[in-house]
Amino acid sequence: MSNMFEQSPKPIESLIEQLAWDEPRLYQIAARKLVEIGAPAAVSLSRVCHGPDAFSHRAAAVLQEIGCAAVEPLLEMLRSVNTEAQIHAIHGLHLIRDARAVEPLVAMLEHPDFEVRASAANALGWLQDARAVEFLIRHLQDTNLEVCERAASALACIGDSRAVEPLVKLLDDGRWKLQVSAASALGILGDERALEPIRRHLTDPNKQVRNFVKMALASFHCKKEHPTST
Repeated sequence: MSNMFEQSPKPIESLIEQLAWDEPRLYQIAARKLVEIGAPAAVSLSRVCHGPDAFSHRAAAVLQEIGCAAVEPLLEMLRSVNTEAQIHAIHGLHLIRDARAVEPLVAMLEHPDFEVRASAANALGWLQDARAVEFLIRHLQDTNLEVCERAASALACIGDSRAVEPLVKLLDDGRWKLQVSAASALGILGDERALEPIRRHLTDPNKQVRNFVKMALASFHCKKEHPTST
């Protein structure tokens, strides 16, 4: 009986409804079949990511599993008025890492909700596309601290030298969380222009800043001893 149930064809809508069931096995069967269906399922799934939280999380997780065929529906979700759906979409695009998402995610950096902006900055770091650099630099001065931190981390992931001077300025911000983010990012970038500004903060009054400055300097030394081969 169970084999007949698992193998019988089901409409996409029925499979999506099954995602809400509490029985893990049935949920997993539905999720697997939706992933196999691909693009048509992605369109329908994107429409239900605005609903009850637990259900929308499950639908979003299946979208991510579908992969590149889900990119266009996820981009459409960015236009939603529901911030939870937008964050689901951003997370999915972050995991799929398709270059089509770069410009729409850059646009999300201007969203009024700081959680959306922070999620977009994080996703752009994972995409590692230089088109986002200037926009992320701008958001090192965002009104929300978390967005500034995510922007600094994203710039470190992208690895573009244009970020060095803005991050050096952030070292002197005075807010220790931003100083820590700047030091960490500069350590990853490993640009010699940042070496002296980082050293100046070895005597910073904040212990956290001093610790992260030491780690950044250790990263510089590591890069010198083990340069990346070209």
